[in-house]
Amino acid sequence: MVYNSCYICLMANFFHKDFSAQVKHLRTKLAITQEELARELGVSFATVNRWENGHTQPIPMARRLFEGYCVAKRVK
Repeated sequence: MVYNSCYICLMANFFHKDFSAQVKHLRTKLAITQEELARELGVSFATVNRWENGHTQPIPMARRLFEGYCVAKRVK
């Protein structure tokens, strides 16, 4: 099956928003800033900011780190 480029772009945007919503949800639940989350995860403020704004996706290792942090903090 061949997908057109618009469909692929829509799906890419969906996944960006999904992770960005997760980052925002975590920060809201923990009442922490982007800078504080960045420090906790060992990444830069700019990285957390780009994730939360949907500009970039984390690499698999950073995604696992984020998920582990959510588990440790008991945030779903």
